[in-house]
Amino acid sequence: MANSILLEKSFAGDALWLSEPFDNPRRWLDILLRFNHEDGVYGYWGRNVHVDRGSVALVHRMTAKRWSCTELQVQQFIDICCIVGMATKQEYKGCTVVSVVGFEKYIPEAS
Repeated sequence: MANSILLEKSFAGDALWLSEPFDNPRRWLDILLRFNHEDGVYGYWGRNVHVDRGSVALVHRMTAKRWSCTELQVQQFIDICCIVGMATKQEYKGCTVVSVVGFEKYIPEAS
């Protein structure tokens, strides 16, 4: 990809990255840094949720804490991403699986 950079997924856990409240562009980048590169199962509160490649499971309470916002703001941001066609969602009690539309363009090709 021309004019692009590579970021390690571990950057999403960096203290500097987490040091300030998240605005919407940073929230989107956080989703991109955290989505699955392979299908998997995410366990929370004793439940297993299937999470496809290109998707991330966001537990509202934990994501609100991470982004320094309210659970309502998390949900509103996810809704905006879906409305503008950046993502789709599948909702569960307390958790939303967000699927990034066209996620393949964010995964570098193997050299």
